[in-house]
Amino acid sequence: MMDRVCCDMRLEENQLPFSFIQGLYDFAFTPDDYRARPSFLELTFEFFNIEPGEMCPYPKHFVDVLRACYSPLFPRPRPLNPSIPPFYFSVTHLLEAGGKIVLARGSSSLLDITFQKGVLSIPKIVLVDYTELDWRNLVVFEQCHCIEDSYITDYLVLLDHLIDDPKDVKILIEKDILRNRLGNNKDALDPFGNLVKQINIYDKRFYYSSVCRDLNAYYNSTWHKSKAVLRQKYFSHP
Repeated sequence: MMDRVCCDMRLEENQLPFSFIQGLYDFAFTPDDYRARPSFLELTFEFFNIEPGEMCPYPKHFVDVLRACYSPLFPRPRPLNPSIPPFYFSVTHLLEAGGKIVLARGSSSLLDITFQKGVLSIPKIVLVDYTELDWRNLVVFEQCHCIEDSYITDYLVLLDHLIDDPKDVKILIEKDILRNRLGNNKDALDPFGNLVKQINIYDKRFYYSSVCRDLNAYYNSTWHKSKAVLRQKYFSHP
């Protein structure tokens, strides 16, 4: 029952102003109770089982709180002229070009995907029944209210290209990057492909433009491809 209530309270169409609900919460207590009780924001974190993030002191509603918890604590500097470069790569393509994929350890945010010296680091991704619901509501919120800083939308666009085939899912599971609780590897593709269809992306503020550009350059390098072929053909067996 509570799981269903929690899911309903995550829906964008079910949102009430956070200040209104907080006012009802405060009204239920006398001034003497203020020190003995948790804040309404602390209860929100506990109810949704989320870690506090870089929180606006006046969130609009619960979806706004969820987005703040996903958003990076220290956003990376954006390039001078960021844009969305053409996507040429997937997880499988990167490995074919001789790159590596590792779990990002000690990351403070789900969004901290980096690519340095041929190594793509991705924080842990856990897919459960309500993951797509959460992401869908966050994308809707960003499309309506913060298109210029659409961190979640940009994250899903990047993952939709990195995870393009059940083989990519299998690789991420083997690397301990992806935990799939939805079923088979094909089911794990749905949350990414379904969410980025027909959405607006503010390409001049795309959060991962430098990551994509570096990935493309690495994948298109003849030298990296040649090294990968040599390694696979001559050095894959003792």
